[in-house]
Amino acid sequence: MTQVIHQALDSKDLLPSKHFVDTAYVDSEHLVTSQIDYNIDLIGPARVDTCWQAQSNHGFDLKSFAIDWQAQKVTCPVGNTNVAWRPKTDERGNQVIQVRFAASDCKVCPLRSQCTRAKNAPRLLKLRPLLHHEALQTARKRQATSEFKQQYQQRAGVEGLFSQASLRFELRRSRYIGRAKTHLQHILIAVAMNLTRLVSWLQGVPKTKTRQSRFVALAPTACA
Repeated sequence: MTQVIHQALDSKDLLPSKHFVDTAYVDSEHLVTSQIDYNIDLIGPARVDTCWQAQSNHGFDLKSFAIDWQAQKVTCPVGNTNVAWRPKTDERGNQVIQVRFAASDCKVCPLRSQCTRAKNAPRLLKLRPLLHHEALQTARKRQATSEFKQQYQQRAGVEGLFSQASLRFELRRSRYIGRAKTHLQHILIAVAMNLTRLVSWLQGVPKTKTRQSRFVALAPTACA
């Protein structure tokens, strides 16, 4: 839906310079197209590398390999280079590059256990195209910084806004039939929310903390 949302905003001349989203709206393609097509900085936590090499403390994940994109050459941590570089389309329709190393090199490698769990097959890598690869790696590095965490806190306010609108003002339930009347209801809800928040601010009412389910609240007691 990321592309659909940007197209809708563009048609109304409402494109933002920064768009805060959750993980479901972030992938390498959207990071690239948002910047190139709409000049939008898509800000959200990108999915982390879930391969076992990245999750372990001693495995060789994608960051451990040196990539020469122009020469289509990939060098592994022990210095071996790939023997195949094949652009392909994966099962989800994404353009990827499959990189394969020589079986003879991988079979005798002293660090094989840190690279692959295959019994005999060599190491295979799956790369995104250059722009997508760089965008994803940059996003992963950025989200680990304190600046990103502080900046992304703005989205909590947006989530709180919709939570209040849905739970207290029944934003998701239309009282009327027809788009025009429903639109009017939404405008009145927005006015009511602004007045409610203004009164709370003038009276010094503290912001509500994030709610916990009863099951989560029992967890510390159960572990004690």
